[in-house]
Amino acid sequence: MPIRLVRRAAPVAAAAALLALAPTSSAAPALFSGDILVRVVEAATQRVIQDSKWGFVGQLQSALNLKAAQCGLAPVPVDGRYTRTTANAVEAVAQCIGLPMPEAAEGESAPHLTSAAFRAITGEAPPNALDRARTLARTLEGTDYDHVEWNVCVPFKGDQGSVLTWGPYGKTLGWGGELVDVLQKIDRQKLRRAFAAEGARGIDQLLALRTAKQLKVESQHRYPGARALMVKVCRQPGQMKAWERAFARLGADPDVRAAYDAEAWGEGAWFRGVVNRLSDSWVAVGLTPSEVDFAFFVDRSIHMGWGAPRFAAVDAALAKLKASVPPEEFTNARARLAVADAVRAKAHPDDRLARDAIFLIDAETELAAAMAASPTWPRAWKTAWRLRANITAADVGLSDDRPAPDWPDALPAGGAIGAP
Repeated sequence: MPIRLVRRAAPVAAAAALLALAPTSSAAPALFSGDILVRVVEAATQRVIQDSKWGFVGQLQSALNLKAAQCGLAPVPVDGRYTRTTANAVEAVAQCIGLPMPEAAEGESAPHLTSAAFRAITGEAPPNALDRARTLARTLEGTDYDHVEWNVCVPFKGDQGSVLTWGPYGKTLGWGGELVDVLQKIDRQKLRRAFAAEGARGIDQLLALRTAKQLKVESQHRYPGARALMVKVCRQPGQMKAWERAFARLGADPDVRAAYDAEAWGEGAWFRGVVNRLSDSWVAVGLTPSEVDFAFFVDRSIHMGWGAPRFAAVDAALAKLKASVPPEEFTNARARLAVADAVRAKAHPDDRLARDAIFLIDAETELAAAMAASPTWPRAWKTAWRLRANITAADVGLSDDRPAPDWPDALPAGGAIGAP
């Protein structure tokens, strides 16, 4: 049985005001049909879609709470997780303001969230394909803009070379030092105030780190002194927690989130460049990239290293596929499978396999024969997907039937993603 919100006594005037916001009955049925933004999680084994608390799910939850207060309903957590509680709140608020609700489909307890329902509840445009693609990535990472992880000074079996990792796309202080690039986009006084407010010391020393090129030394890391600095910081009593609080304070600032996203997706940003190059590979063999392709490119840009050899391997895989199948079988889903099969991750291959499966499993019927015929495609791919991912591109409404967005459409004006 679904968990229903506790109804409180609603003022008549408030309820009347909300009813005035409801669309006419002729338009209402479309609110819960058509373009799905987020599917309702029905089984305990399914993974809950988790966006940033400042993303479109958080935006929906905030809008729900405003209307819930007027309807006499209890609020939902604004945590970016599209749980059954949030789905039930959508239904309860819609009922309160007079939107006719359809019967849930067989085996489901609540309607899926649609673009029309999102617009009706929030008053804002629904999220675009980039927002949805990033939500898939965030669901697996489980980190937000206000979250920083220490890769040194803690029992850690992963990549200690990252030193310090921040935010939903894992900006690190080690290796390429992208964390520093983000901080340098933020007003220096704002940074100092955030760290001072939490008693965190060392931000000026971090920003003063010199690159290997400046130091004229050979290093795998852009900032060779980063590890020593952070070990010095974390050995001071209370400083690890102080730094975590300082980054939480920064992540709650819309200007900081915009700077973080601009570093990932703005003009000239690395992730965006990888997405563009992969899109060009699709176009070169006569395919129009779809929304699902776009999300596949986004996920691979975040979680794989890229260079000329890997891009060449993508081109070769696509050319080989095109030459070996009839034109009607040269589809977007087959192209994703060919690239996933030929261009593997050297580090954490099972994780990469599970992530790639997110963009394949909705087309499993179409791909089954090709998967079975491939001597290199892992037979346990679906098990890896179920254990690590257990979500699909369709869970956030992405489709091969619609083309990928152009960047001007994918990015808000000014290129600052994530700013309210």
